[in-house]
Amino acid sequence: MSTDSPGLDDALAYPLFDALYQRRSRRISKGVRSVPAGSLSYTSSEQPQPLTDLEEALLIAATGVTGVTMPDMPFETPDGERLLGTPMLEAYGSTASSPDNAQTVHFFLINDSGTYLLTKPTDLADRSTSRQLTKTSLLKHAKAAKVKVLGERLDGPREFPRYLGRNRYVSNVPGSTVLVPVVDVTRQYINGMLYLMSQEDGHRPTPIDDWNLYRKAGVEKWVRSGTPQQAPSAAARLPRHLPDARRGSPPDAEPAVDDPGHGARRVDPWVAAGADPPRRP
Repeated sequence: MSTDSPGLDDALAYPLFDALYQRRSRRISKGVRSVPAGSLSYTSSEQPQPLTDLEEALLIAATGVTGVTMPDMPFETPDGERLLGTPMLEAYGSTASSPDNAQTVHFFLINDSGTYLLTKPTDLADRSTSRQLTKTSLLKHAKAAKVKVLGERLDGPREFPRYLGRNRYVSNVPGSTVLVPVVDVTRQYINGMLYLMSQEDGHRPTPIDDWNLYRKAGVEKWVRSGTPQQAPSAAARLPRHLPDARRGSPPDAEPAVDDPGHGARRVDPWVAAGADPPRRP
């Protein structure tokens, strides 16, 4: 594939597995102020050399959308019953994998000109254009994706926890481009919960609170009514060799008592004794 840029042609022609096996981190960039290392200390006499607009556009494309996905999966059971819904949240895919195609990773880009949020294209034409690896289309896509949130390079005191160890000398320096991923876990988590609760009768799980001795997480009444028709909870499957406190009861607790109308149920001896149950810090 030939483009209108010789450098881009070279990048696109570079073999994938050569790129994987010959990848090396170059931590000393042009123009870095100093690298204190005793007799090996180094101070650059060069000026910082930031990425060109096209080089940066390639990086932005590498974090962006790639087109419509092909969610090949069954939509019926072996018995011909329809499967409820789909866990896939997005129709468009990206260069990075994403469980349930939730696309929960967002990138901030930091360079000499400022700090930017990289957004996804808002119309189908831009999403298609992002797949055409030409100089014009890449630059157009990068310009549309960048939203400036700060007029300067985001930085702070070069000390822990902002910078770890040696990174304070060589990371986020003038001339460098930094991509910071931020993950929206909540969207993925809600989708996972909805998908679990849509399972067929007898296979829906019971949420438990692992920060509160593995008790049912506020769904005791719901469980007793038979609504979820749940499989055994994780608490019931805890290995017997774990400390009794991990199973929610002290060593001398009675495992169950009769509960008219509901069958046998587990009794919390901490509550029966009028004591507050132990909690994790």
